[in-house]
Amino acid sequence: RAATLPSQLRFVPNEDGTIGIYPLDDPSTPVAQITGLQASQQGMVVDASGNLFVVNNGPSAGDDYVLKYAPPYAGSPTVLNTVWQSNIFYPVGIAVDGQGTVYVSNCGAYCLETPSVFVYPSGSTSPAKAIASSRFNSLAGLVADAPGNLYVVNWNDRTYGVDVFKLKAGSTQPKALKLHGLVTGNGGNGVTLDAKGDLYVSNNASGSDYVLEYKPGKHNPFRVIDSMPFTVAPTIIQ
Repeated sequence: RAATLPSQLRFVPNEDGTIGIYPLDDPSTPVAQITGLQASQQGMVVDASGNLFVVNNGPSAGDDYVLKYAPPYAGSPTVLNTVWQSNIFYPVGIAVDGQGTVYVSNCGAYCLETPSVFVYPSGSTSPAKAIASSRFNSLAGLVADAPGNLYVVNWNDRTYGVDVFKLKAGSTQPKALKLHGLVTGNGGNGVTLDAKGDLYVSNNASGSDYVLEYKPGKHNPFRVIDSMPFTVAPTIIQ
């Protein structure tokens, strides 16, 4: 029942077919749970109406799709397909803007795909267009800011170099932010923004598991968040 859930929630995928739902200020005990998932859950985002979007992916093409759960997250989800020009793509990151448009990044070159950000108009279950660029190689996390600009993590599957690209609202031309200090182990880097516009990017290379915080317009990180155990690698963040 919606009335039993706190107004602010934390969603945690457990990699066992479930997502735990916690009060934001108390991550110790879940108050609800989403069940029935398969394979792996990666990018997640919540829109202004409280709908939870979950990227699902895995070794089989049948594992690749996006699920939309409406509050109180107890009913069957709406499935957004990950098919473009009759081919299934491997989804990784997800973002939603103020108009309800959903954006999904695919794996890109690492998965032998054309690296692209796919655009789903509000309420659509299929992508209407794909934003591709020769500057992209392999994509990961994705986030939208209040004006509708997109930020997407790009990493090179040969050099393992990492940067974040900005796509201005309505544009198809990505611009590299030229951020320093980023590394990758398997392309799972996440990206998110806070209310001040600071950018956070996760790093998950072996032995270098941390999150960097960047002030708007700056190339060097302002802060390093490095409190995770050696065996814990931060990936997608929100």
